[in-house]
Order: sequence, then structure tokens, then C-alpha cells
Amino acid sequence: MIIPDQTLRTFFSNEKGELPSFIHGVDDYVHVKMVYLKGRLDHSASSEMEYFFIKAQKNPGQLNKDVLLDFRKVEEIDTSSIAQLLKILALLKKNQHRLGLFNVPERMLSQLEVLKLENVFQVFSSNTEALLEVLRWSQEWK
Repeated sequence: MIIPDQTLRTFFSNEKGELPSFIHGVDDYVHVKMVYLKGRLDHSASSEMEYFFIKAQKNPGQLNKDVLLDFRKVEEIDTSSIAQLLKILALLKKNQHRLGLFNVPERMLSQLEVLKLENVFQVFSSNTEALLEVLRWSQEWK
């Protein structure tokens, strides 16, 4: 996983020019950005996510395609981070793009169900399933 160009690196970087603690890497494809998450998505990560959300609002052109989030390396997620994901989802939808989640831990799926959000996010069981869905989405654009 790499961040292919300086513009993308700048967009995902924090004020120190580093990737946030919760991002392992980003792949930028023609129709989708795949963001590989890691670690604990707790209150401290939520603050970093808020910084990203504000940055995304100021630079909407950077969220110019669908986004898939890989949770394979995520150890834990709390409700404050789920709230930030809802903000990103709303911003993407406003720009007519989608947000998909894959490799989501069972605990997070349970949290989404308790919060009545299981139908708000598109959740895929694997990256293969997610990428096939992106291909279907791209057919809708033609």
C-alpha cells in the first residue's frame, strides 16, 4: 500500500505532514480510494478524524470518488469514531459518492446493530466483494 502522489499524501496527512495514527495506507484507483485503517479507533483517533473531516470540507475535490475502508488491522472502535464515519459518509453522499466498509470486526458489526446503523453503511465481507461492488457502481456511471 502506498500513497501514490504528493497531493493525496497531503490530503490524508495531519498538520505534521504524517499519516494519522489510524491510517496504515491508501491506494488510489480510478473509481475508488481504498483506505487501510489500523489500531484503535477511539477518542484520540476521533480527534484526528475530525481534523480530516474539516480538511475534506475545505477541499471537496479530494473526495472525488467512492471510498472503501479496510478494518482488517483495527483493534477497537468506539462510538465517537463511528460518529466521524457518519460525517464522512454524509460528505461523500453529498458529492454523490459512496462509502463501503470491509473486513469489519464482529464487535463493530454488533455496535452498528445496537446503534441501528447496520443498514446505513455498506459492509462487505472481503476486499474482493467490495471491489466487485465498486465495479458494479462504476457501471452505473456509464
